[in-house]
Amino acid sequence: MSVLRNGFVAAVLVSFLTGTLCAENEGLPRLDEAIRIKLAAEQLDDLEKVVELCEQALEQGLSQGHTKFAKQLMSATLYERAFHVVAPILEGQIDRSWLARRKKALEDLERAVAANSQDGEAHLLIARLHELPGGDAEKGRAAAMTATDLLEDKPDRQSLALTARATFQTDIGKRLADYDEAIRVDKGNMVAWRERGRTKLASGNPEKALEDFTHLLNQNEEDAETLQAMAEALVSLEKYDESLEHLNRLINIDPDASLGYSLRSRVRLAQGQVAAAEEDLNRAIKIEPRDLVALMMRGRLRLAQEKLELALGDANRVLELRPGLPQAILLRSLIHTAAKNFDSAISDLQRLLQRDADNVELQLQMATIYSLDGRPHKAIKVFDRILAKEKDQWEALRGRADAHLSVGEHGRAIDDYELAVKIEPNDSGVLNNLAWVLATSPQDEVRDGQRAIDLAIHACDVTEYKAPNILSTLAASYAETGDFDKAIEWSTKAVETGPVSIKEQLQQELDSYKEEKPWRELQETEERAEPSAPDLSDLFADSQSKEQAAADVGKDSEKDESESDEDDAATTPDDKSAESN
Repeated sequence: MSVLRNGFVAAVLVSFLTGTLCAENEGLPRLDEAIRIKLAAEQLDDLEKVVELCEQALEQGLSQGHTKFAKQLMSATLYERAFHVVAPILEGQIDRSWLARRKKALEDLERAVAANSQDGEAHLLIARLHELPGGDAEKGRAAAMTATDLLEDKPDRQSLALTARATFQTDIGKRLADYDEAIRVDKGNMVAWRERGRTKLASGNPEKALEDFTHLLNQNEEDAETLQAMAEALVSLEKYDESLEHLNRLINIDPDASLGYSLRSRVRLAQGQVAAAEEDLNRAIKIEPRDLVALMMRGRLRLAQEKLELALGDANRVLELRPGLPQAILLRSLIHTAAKNFDSAISDLQRLLQRDADNVELQLQMATIYSLDGRPHKAIKVFDRILAKEKDQWEALRGRADAHLSVGEHGRAIDDYELAVKIEPNDSGVLNNLAWVLATSPQDEVRDGQRAIDLAIHACDVTEYKAPNILSTLAASYAETGDFDKAIEWSTKAVETGPVSIKEQLQQELDSYKEEKPWRELQETEERAEPSAPDLSDLFADSQSKEQAAADVGKDSEKDESESDEDDAATTPDDKSAESN
């Protein structure tokens, strides 16, 4: 263990040891013993003894000079013990004990600054610990500001304090200003350079970010963190080949680290190299089987490739490692939906909604699954609940319109489509479905051929006349007005470009127009019976509180203190509506 931290120089000790024991210095023997133990300290228990002796000396009485020294010694000792406890955390060695370690260190540091409020290093360490996930932003900001003032005569340390202060700035301009000042004070502060670059990148200025990252790589071309940041900036500029060069260097520097492969998989996926992207994720997971981010990425990739069993395996593996992780539960729900295992998909969403009942995305996904599962009236109830709180939620309006359409309630469907198209006038799905019902409804009072043509043309413009189902709608719209030549023209193009799955339907429409018959369609989905499992979709429709529901879920889920939000693992439901008529 170190003998004394910065600032306790030999001259101070000599000055103290030559002091005189007088009436106002009854605590001096205790302080003398504290110094002797501190000089020979080898264990943390020795440091605790030093603190106890300093406290006893202060209680028994010391002169003004000795009182100041005792407080400085106590503060330095508490700092040293706190730093020893959290040093692994600051070096990136995070384990399940890290929260307890931080808590213990912060307790010592609070005692340190109470004994010596001018201890800039203690304030700086407090700020750094509050930078970590779950820290107190207000306390961290205050500590960083104090440290910045107290460390003015130590440029390298003040620069670190400014860097810490920047972390707590919510205003991007102020954050960048703090990084600028940190670099001005100490141009060798590589952390400030890197974080300034990341801030520029996050605020949509990748070109400026690259300048900072380039500076860092000029200092150390094998800086792994900067290579990673540089690669991300290049991806945002769609410079994928250059990004891969940096990631390949990152992997060459440390081929046994999983991160490089995970990052490279993203770039390869952006280039359309799906197989190579999956292979990189396989390698990342082989190196680190507990890599949640890589497992989530591979699960999503496999879902996109319709490798549903493999995707489900990844989602379940994540939930084994982190029970209750919302992103993994949502991914599993999407996989179940793709597999048409709707009851399981709904069960997962209900679990999430018990925690976050007002989450609109989850509610939209739930309603969509109800519709896919042949329960449109159940879907309508969920959409009603969303729209009762957010009347302009256009996706809910469209979803409810689709559900009304599926049960033959064309008037209600049109009302919702019309509201949705006012809010989102360029959504091809809303435009297409509204045009379709206006052109094909067997209910005479709701049809409007010319309006249908206008909407369908707009939808075709949005999709560059490449969507067969929308070309089909345009044909149906012309047929409704009696222009069968135009109807046949566009219907023929729809048949020629349409996928096999809807080819037969499109051909039937074309045959109808050749007979100069407009197309009519009325869907009347019969509500599927409720599953035997209890339905919790209306969990919060009664008097049950969200707090109670959250408590109920808490009983069934494992609490992991080290769990933190995973920005790059977050998922959102895909487009909720089918691209068919």
